[in-house]
Amino acid sequence: MSYAHSRNIMHCDLKPENIMIGEYRETYIMDWGIARHIKTTPEEDKDADAGRIAGTPRYLAPEVLRGEKRDQRADIYALGVILFEVVFLKTAFAGNTEKEVLQQVGHGRVEPLEHQFEVRIDTDLKAIIWKALSFKVDRRYHSVEALLEDLRRYLRGEEVSANPDGWATRT
Repeated sequence: MSYAHSRNIMHCDLKPENIMIGEYRETYIMDWGIARHIKTTPEEDKDADAGRIAGTPRYLAPEVLRGEKRDQRADIYALGVILFEVVFLKTAFAGNTEKEVLQQVGHGRVEPLEHQFEVRIDTDLKAIIWKALSFKVDRRYHSVEALLEDLRRYLRGEEVSANPDGWATRT
């Protein structure tokens, strides 16, 4: 995803079904059918598809539903939803119908950050997921690299940008 974003391409339909693991543990992102160019100039942003909504409802970023300008952070939001599902073993947005799910996404009503089977989840990991799922675009990770760096730091037991250590923890 990082490479696609560096080429100003966003996937627009990231979901578990579109992520495949190869024989040698390499990751493949599949189904680029609705990928789009990330608008970088005001002239490009005036294109006719600026308000187009396409993708899987449960993984759409709120700004997509609002018809606002979108960029790589919409894909990062979808990665946050996927990470939520992997960690908590449940969907990030409740709803029995597509309409109910879209309402939850549109209002930023994420399910509680609690594991389905009441397994304790570390505060830093919750903070990473919460930052990736931020309703406000400018509070989300600005790049896939930033999200990955926080995940790597978490796995190494280091301070993560989503939940900086206080003075007591540092001491």
